[in-house]
Amino acid sequence: MSDMRKDAARPDAARVAATELWCGLSADQLGTATPDLIVFPERVSQHEIDQAVARCPDAIIAGAISTKGFMRGVIWHQGRNQIDYLKVGNDGRPGSSPSPRREQPTIYESHDLAVGLLICMDFDIPAVRDGVIEQLHRSAAPFKVLCVPADMYSAWFSTEPITPPRLDGIHVAVSNGLVHGDNRLRSFITDRKRMKDANAKQVDREPIRLWLGDNRGAR
Repeated sequence: MSDMRKDAARPDAARVAATELWCGLSADQLGTATPDLIVFPERVSQHEIDQAVARCPDAIIAGAISTKGFMRGVIWHQGRNQIDYLKVGNDGRPGSSPSPRREQPTIYESHDLAVGLLICMDFDIPAVRDGVIEQLHRSAAPFKVLCVPADMYSAWFSTEPITPPRLDGIHVAVSNGLVHGDNRLRSFITDRKRMKDANAKQVDREPIRLWLGDNRGAR
């Protein structure tokens, strides 16, 4: 399997100056926003992804869908899923059997973005995680984002900077679901120094966003 997938586009100076990263629970939360990269939680439905495509047809959409008993990673762009990756870790929940395969997930490149994806607890499996991080570092794209669609409880990512240190230079976007209720981890996006960006930390269930490459931050 190839290390990475690319579309035919080349980086554009205008896009580099204003690339928007967005995490939310549903397409309805997008409102009038038109981000470049949308990250949904683990167990998002294909219907929800289709709704996001209808609102933001040019966006890259990341998430994880339960299908045929497995949790499938999704980086949706240009009308199809650009990666082939099943969750490796086993959390014991229905529809999330551990993958019988052990190949590394790939990353996807488009315009100024290199996008990697790890589903929930796979972030904590070095044999899966470290290869994705290495692929992101090898990319020439100016913005590198590791998407983590998840259903994590609050003890995850409880210290900063987040680890491993090899994540320096990469934005980590954790879009977390509602399985754990009030004890759930709140979604967040990090800066390039592995710190949760103060303007992109979820308080309750609201969407969060971060502009990459300029001084606007979140809005």
